Amino acid sequence: MTETAIAPKLYTVSEVSEFTRSSPASIRRMVRDGLLEGVRWGIEIRIPHESLMRYVEAHPAKAPAAARHPGRNGRRVGRPKKTTNA
Repeated sequence: MTETAIAPKLYTVSEVSEFTRSSPASIRRMVRDGLLEGVRWGIEIRIPHESLMRYVEAHPAKAPAAARHPGRNGRRVGRPKKTTNA
């Protein structure tokens, strides 16, 4: 009886960038720098599922700045709205 290997799930750079909310250029840079394992698929780069999960576990997402540092009454602090003088 022969064993058949199950191919691992491979994600495109676009899929990983949507999942991580990063730009495709950032994902390519992470692959180039060795933070993510990438596999060449022709001229494209594919990221194995296991590599993506290792990266996500090692780098938990941070809360957006507005959520971490709320202003008065939980409102976001920023520039005041422009007012028009009539």
